[in-house]
Amino acid sequence: MIYEVAWTRALALIIGNSVYAFSIMLVTFLAGLAAGSLIAALLAERLRIESLSLLGTAQGLIAATALLTLSLFGDLPYVFTMTLKGFYWSNRLLFLLNFLICFAVMFVPTLFMGAFFPLVVKALATSLERLRLGTIVGSLLTGFLLIPVLGIQGSLLAAAALNLGLALLLIGISNRTRPARALLSVTSILVVASMYAVLPGWDPLVMAGGVYVNATTFEGNTREEFRHWLTADRTLLYHRTGISTTVTVAEEKGGNVYLATNGKVEASSHGDMPTQVLLAQLPLLMHGDPQDVLVIGFGSGTTIGSAMRHPVRRAVVVELEAAVLEGSQFFNNVNNRPLQDPRLNVVTDDGRNYLLRTTGTFDVIISEPSNPWITGVASLFTKDFFELGRRRLKREGIFAQWVSLYGLSSGNLRSVVKTFHAVFPHVLRDAEGDRSRSPRLERSDRHGSHGYPDKARPDRDRRRPRQGRDSRPLSPPGALPLRKRGNSGVRGPRSAEHGR
Repeated sequence: MIYEVAWTRALALIIGNSVYAFSIMLVTFLAGLAAGSLIAALLAERLRIESLSLLGTAQGLIAATALLTLSLFGDLPYVFTMTLKGFYWSNRLLFLLNFLICFAVMFVPTLFMGAFFPLVVKALATSLERLRLGTIVGSLLTGFLLIPVLGIQGSLLAAAALNLGLALLLIGISNRTRPARALLSVTSILVVASMYAVLPGWDPLVMAGGVYVNATTFEGNTREEFRHWLTADRTLLYHRTGISTTVTVAEEKGGNVYLATNGKVEASSHGDMPTQVLLAQLPLLMHGDPQDVLVIGFGSGTTIGSAMRHPVRRAVVVELEAAVLEGSQFFNNVNNRPLQDPRLNVVTDDGRNYLLRTTGTFDVIISEPSNPWITGVASLFTKDFFELGRRRLKREGIFAQWVSLYGLSSGNLRSVVKTFHAVFPHVLRDAEGDRSRSPRLERSDRHGSHGYPDKARPDRDRRRPRQGRDSRPLSPPGALPLRKRGNSGVRGPRSAEHGR
């Protein structure tokens, strides 16, 4: 299971960590295991080789093939980018490309992993339940210990070393291993082990370059041009593989500092500043007297830092990945240093889990997750999540939701807005996309948010900001205009929506 977890984290840097990409990785891994188990089960009775020798051979082959595929990872971003030029116009071809990359990395090693199951059951007469326990322990140790400590590449090397050690042990204790065969096996293992010395380290700026997002903008052809495209005029400031994602912070020549998770830029000190600041300012100014504020998603810290400029009594920020908090130190010149503010309580947790277990209520809740097509993030765009947020709002509270207007089909975007609208009937939408015009604020004429009639909130309209000259009532979710790329924000018992 070390391999599965580490391969998945590595491939997410290249083909992305969408639900579709994760499904392709899982299918490829399971297909290799199943094929290997089937082949080994059919051949085990026919091969006249002592069982422990077979187990040792299988372990050695797992290590050898895993190291060989590990040597490919450094070139995979370039291969993916060049191949994508002929695939990007078709989703089906793109899925095929993703599958071929996963197949090249996983399939051969998983064949031998799959073969190990029936062989070990035959040799040691053990039960599959014990093997399943081993896979559970392996997954937990990899995700929470090996990868955070050793990194992805280090974890794969450690797994290969473990395979090599087991191979030597099993061949050594085999009763029927002939000296010549043992010498050949040990020599082969030592040759494979020598690959450790020649395997180059991964370049973080290349591996975490987000090629699955911006590969189509590469206009070169050679590897040198590709590396220059990703690394020239950029300085790596921070890189860490955390429990849930890989966090990279780099500075571009013009001074822009950006934070990326799994290669996808989530925050920056230049281009994303309007979004990051307005996402806090709009709902807090609309509220008028916010005392308790919750922000889901830390990013660069600019949004929560912007919120802390108000005289709030208490603020809570929920961030799943601790490495994001560490990387935010490189944005201290723009984020008002929120981590140094004694009013702020930082919670390392999933946003939905926090809303489930907290008993506190808030005047303003700001949800700023990543894009809904990323594995795990979609749960923060569901009706269940929005209802949790509504229950944690005080009377007259405001829920602000960021929604991307890029990377989503019109149907998916309408679905998100409609879902939000079903929970927060009174909605204000700000689409910040056309920088030549002021941000557009759009309001819904639907009422009844939080179940209170408007007459129960006599001061509400006095706190509502003036609309821009190009604003108009929010269209029904089924007819939402999609001409602008930008940020969206939706307003709940009241709610506000902002899009990047």
